[in-house]
Amino acid sequence: MACNERGGSRAGSSSQEDASSVPHSTRDSFWTPLMRAAAEGNAGTVRMLLEAEVRTGRRNRQGMTALMHAAQRGHVDPIRLLFEKEGGIKDKNGWTALMHAAYNNHPEVVEILVPHDRGEKDKNGRTALMMAAERGHTEIASFLALHEGGLADSRGRTALMIAAQKGNLEIVRALVEHERGLKDNNGCTALSCAARAGHRDVAMLLMAHEKDFMEWTMLMCAAALGDTDLAFRHLDEKGQRDKRGQTALIIAAQNGRDEAVELPIGYESDVSGWTDLIYSAYLGDTDEVKENIHEKGRTDIIGMSALMWAAHQGHKEVVEFLLEHERGLKDRAGKTALMHAVSAFSDTFDGRAVPTDASMGTGRGSVVSERYEDRLQCIELLGEHEARMRDNSRRTALMIAAECGHGGYVKKLLDKERGMSDSNGWTALMREASNGHTEIARLLVEKEGGMNNGSGWTALMLAARNGHTEVARLLLEKEKDMKSKWGNTALSIVKGYNHPSIISLLS
Repeated sequence: MACNERGGSRAGSSSQEDASSVPHSTRDSFWTPLMRAAAEGNAGTVRMLLEAEVRTGRRNRQGMTALMHAAQRGHVDPIRLLFEKEGGIKDKNGWTALMHAAYNNHPEVVEILVPHDRGEKDKNGRTALMMAAERGHTEIASFLALHEGGLADSRGRTALMIAAQKGNLEIVRALVEHERGLKDNNGCTALSCAARAGHRDVAMLLMAHEKDFMEWTMLMCAAALGDTDLAFRHLDEKGQRDKRGQTALIIAAQNGRDEAVELPIGYESDVSGWTDLIYSAYLGDTDEVKENIHEKGRTDIIGMSALMWAAHQGHKEVVEFLLEHERGLKDRAGKTALMHAVSAFSDTFDGRAVPTDASMGTGRGSVVSERYEDRLQCIELLGEHEARMRDNSRRTALMIAAECGHGGYVKKLLDKERGMSDSNGWTALMREASNGHTEIARLLVEKEGGMNNGSGWTALMLAARNGHTEVARLLLEKEKDMKSKWGNTALSIVKGYNHPSIISLLS
């Protein structure tokens, strides 16, 4: 790969620290001379310090080493001197030097660091490849696909899915042969990610590679995109179902494509099982819902009722009215209206898009915030009647909200569903500790810390085994001395894995 930046300038700044314009004297006291020399690209000083046998592997307050600072800024010569001594170390966010280099678009640095850091994941389960895909660094993504292709984050998303959702056509081209057909935790492929985000060019490319995995027609793709012109041209495909049993009408509705719903409603309402009540509930038309209430209790081909569709869309008034008539129903997957409310549009309402207090500014952010508040109210209403119910995998609404990263929803449901376990005996906290969701685990630890599954495993043991240092730190006080059925503590378990920072923490 060609060198992007060999000198001291940076192609970008990682989200963790931007120290390039800050005098060393004002940085935290944990900055060592070796870090300063590496950050400045001063290979001569780095060599001199190493020959003097200064201690390597030291970290500043962000947990960053000298190697990470050099990688962040693309300083190749200091990296060649440091990578054998400091490769494989992670900072407080779980980032390796390779991740810093990939994030900031330094191809030559990435090539040097791959043997030491490839396959590592940060606290959210993201790899260096995923970071390059998210940032749009095509050259790095193409190279890293050979080493990290096929890996998924804690939500089951691959780099291809991330690029598809971002609409980055070139990176999708580079990754599609490595990751096509893979599915996230919700069963979605990169194609459905692109269509949901409205990226037509990317979706058309992925149709050539993934349509057989999903059994999608062009009408279904058009419905997911909300492209009514394209849908009209493929109406001859009406009435067909994909691998999950969904029609184009259902797919359009699940993606909130109101205009695309209107087109197939006249052709697919019968085969989709959509009654006038379901359609009115989807639209949020309270008067029409009341007019058609005689159709209550009927469900469509995927088992969703009018209440579920109203909850999916966040229509508070309709939810309030239909609760009396349809509460407690489940779809084919065992999901209730409450579960649909917490899982719908997870890409719009995840922890990055809407803060847990939903404080947002004006403009588009205000619209998103308003929709978020409507959904919170729906969850509150539904929680009074459907809390503590489980889907076919014995997941609760709290577990689903936590899995999607919805901090606000977790807060709403925690008192009602705390302590419940899934088919593996895992609580919501155990599931998130295993996946490394630090912020969600922080919300759950007070109510669910100290619990264990049928084998005596705790959230701390799961976090330790999977190398999630920050989650382990949260659980330390409540669970450090707990033992499994076989007498193992988190410390004895983690000793079988290569997680030195956690061993140090637990010791």
